[in-house]
Amino acid sequence: MVSGVFEDYLEAILVVEGRRGFVRTKDLARELSVSPPSVSEMLSKLSTAGLIEYERYQPVRLTPKGLRIAKAVYARHETIKKLLQTILVSDRTAEADACKIEHQLSDETIEQLRKFMEFLESNQGYKDLKGDFRRHQG
Repeated sequence: MVSGVFEDYLEAILVVEGRRGFVRTKDLARELSVSPPSVSEMLSKLSTAGLIEYERYQPVRLTPKGLRIAKAVYARHETIKKLLQTILVSDRTAEADACKIEHQLSDETIEQLRKFMEFLESNQGYKDLKGDFRRHQG
C-alpha cells in the first residue's frame, strides 16, 4: 500500500501526461502547488519504490505498477467529484474536496459510490431530479 502523498503524485503524473504528453518536474510542481525541489525529492522516492522511471532533467514515466495505482486513484477521484457535482457542489470545490476525500474512503465505499452514480446516470429521470434539486435549493 502506498501513502496518500505517493498517490497524489502518481495521479498528478497521469493527469499531466494526459494533458501534455510528457511530464517534467516543473509541470508537477505547478500541478501540485509545491516547489520543484520538493518534487525532485518525491520523484526519487517514487523511483526507488518502482512506481516511476525518473532521471534528472528527463521526462517522468509511470511504471506499469505506478500506472495501475495512478489509474485507480484517478477513478476514485472522479467518482467522488462526480457525486459532489451531482449534489450541486461547485466544480472548484468538488475538485478540491475530492482530493481530500479520495484517500479516506475504502475501496468498497468507492465502488458502491461508482455503482450508484452509474445507476443515477442511467435513469431517465436523473436530469429532472437534478433540476428539481437545484430548484429546491432556492
